[in-house]
Amino acid sequence: MRMRARRAWPLYLVLLLALMAMPASAARAQAQEKTFPVITGEHWLKATPEQKLAFVAGMATIIELEKEIQGPNPLPMDKSLISGWVKGLQRYTFKQIVEVLDDYYTNHPGQVNKSVVEAMWFQVAEPNINKQ
Repeated sequence: MRMRARRAWPLYLVLLLALMAMPASAARAQAQEKTFPVITGEHWLKATPEQKLAFVAGMATIIELEKEIQGPNPLPMDKSLISGWVKGLQRYTFKQIVEVLDDYYTNHPGQVNKSVVEAMWFQVAEPNINKQ
């Protein structure tokens, strides 16, 4: 019986590897079918003031979470944008961020296909990173 088990281990190994590969290939197939949802200026302009504030609050929560995870020694800007987000947004209230984004999309109708995160970075955070 022991001899039979020893000869069967390659078969068990092949079966185990096949079983492990099945979920991975299924996950890859699902990932190809789905794309990450992107909130654009088109969505922004149709959103209610409460929805816009909720979006900004959600972004702030994600930024704060990552900042806390990085701890007292945040990654440099070439490795993570978190310190840039923190520096760039710290002078704004949520309402002011909403106002900047409203103005941007209203005054640049050709940019409504851009993501709100991209607009928030280039119109709000990034210009203020090096300001005191």
